[in-house]
Parts: sequence; structure tokens; C-alpha cells
Amino acid sequence: MKKDLFKYLIEFVIVAFGVFLGIYLNGRGDDQQVTEQKQKALENILSELEHNREALQIAIKYHELIKVNFDSLMKTIPVETYQQPYFANKAFKYVYIKGWGGYGFADFEDTAFEVAKMSGALQNMDIDLIQAISGIYKKLDAQNSLQNTLQNRMFQVSSASTTYDVIGNVALLTGDNLGMEKGLLAALDERIVAIKEMSK
Repeated sequence: MKKDLFKYLIEFVIVAFGVFLGIYLNGRGDDQQVTEQKQKALENILSELEHNREALQIAIKYHELIKVNFDSLMKTIPVETYQQPYFANKAFKYVYIKGWGGYGFADFEDTAFEVAKMSGALQNMDIDLIQAISGIYKKLDAQNSLQNTLQNRMFQVSSASTTYDVIGNVALLTGDNLGMEKGLLAALDERIVAIKEMSK
């Protein structure tokens, strides 16, 4: 009887150890998978932010060129033509601005960030890292909103629009918009460096 009890106890210990070992190894595998998923998400986010940074640099360069040429053109436009209907005036058109090729807004990507949120990879990161990442995407989103507002204003040019209305649109593009783009570029530079440091 003692022999049988001892035999069952040994079998129980072996089975319990086997279950514990299985759970432990499975947990380690899950931890490794979470780490790999988090690392891949960070790589994708950093790549996406670098892409957005490059797109922003191109937009800034274009808007700086338009600003210089717009300011130069404005010196030649008689003030009395400002209140004329835009489509009827001969003094100012978008295409009179040397180098004009449209709005030239940066097209920001957020796919890697959205995938990281949906997959749960973001929630496995440190809170400071999450804040750094989500903070810069909020700034990108704010710039997108401004760009959409400006684009809508430019699309709404009608027969009732004055030359002054259109000049105001270009002034916003090369003024407030350009200033925000430069501020966003500085923030992107800072956040990319910070995210790389925090993810080490």
C-alpha cells in the first residue's frame, strides 16, 4: 500500500513537473513572440516616420520657393486689382507664381502606427515610448487637418471670389502652413531620435 502510494506520488510529481515545464516553455515562447512583434512594430513606425520626414522636407523646400516667388510677384500687383473678381483679373493667377505646381502638401502615412495599435504591439511598450510615438502622430494629424482646410479653401474659389481671397490662400500656404511644417520637422527630428533611444 505504501509502495503504491509512493508510486502514485512520483507519477504525480512527474506529471506536475511536465505540465509546469510545458507552461513555462510556452510562456517563454509567448514572451519572445511579443518582443519580436514589438521590435518589428518599432522598426515599421520608425521607417514610416522617416518617410514622413522626407515628404515634409520636400514640401518645405517647395513652399519656401513659392514664398520667395510669391513675395516677389506681390510687389508688381496693383492694390486696386485686389477687389476684382479673381477669374476676371489680369494681374494675378496662381500660375503667375514662378515654380507653381499646385499645393505641394506632404502626404503623411500612419499605417504602421495603426497596425501597431490594432495588433496590440503598442500596448506592450513602455508608457514613455507610447507617448512619444502617439504624440508625434497627433502632430502629423494636426498638420493634415490644416492642409485639408487650406486645400478646401483653394477648391472653393468661385466666380464670387476676389483676387484678394486667392492671394490670401497663397499667403496662408506660404505663411502659417510653412511655419507649422518647419515646427513639425523639428518635432519629427527630435521624436525619431528619442524613439530610437527609448527602444534600445
